[in-house]
Amino acid sequence: MDWESYRTDIEAIKLAVNECERLGVDKEELLIISIYRLYEFYKTEDIIAEFKQYLKDSDKFDIVTVVGEGEPTLAANLGELVVALKALTDKPVAVITNGALLSDPQVREELCHADMVLPSLDAYNQEISKKIDRPYGTIKFEEEFEGLKKFTHMYEGELWLEIMLVDGINDDEQSI
Repeated sequence: MDWESYRTDIEAIKLAVNECERLGVDKEELLIISIYRLYEFYKTEDIIAEFKQYLKDSDKFDIVTVVGEGEPTLAANLGELVVALKALTDKPVAVITNGALLSDPQVREELCHADMVLPSLDAYNQEISKKIDRPYGTIKFEEEFEGLKKFTHMYEGELWLEIMLVDGINDDEQSI
């Protein structure tokens, strides 16, 4: 699909639960927090003001994509932001996430406000997860996977699962 997207970053700093290579986060840049979802990286009203300004000049986009320079589900105001964005446009609002925090019921609930959610699932067990995503010590693959399964049962929007295949790690017949 070839879509135009209005993108909003809800994190000002490179912050990630997983120091995954595809996120472009080097070990030295990674800010590890063990108590997450307590920070409002940008105020919802500031993002909405910027979006309103954008809408004055253009409506040439197909989708509003909520992403972060790291992981958008770390933002304490994610649900509030998605609801506010949806109130301003009839275009779908999507959230791209690494899925690591889907074990948190609050994260799942807030993601339900989005029209589309695009979580990643690069592994099938903790060992492979450590090789590909190198999750922070408290993140466990089984909890993440169980959270994803719970989310699929409660979510009514479009769910697009992103799977990154890495040569020699998760691209063999058993993995697929």
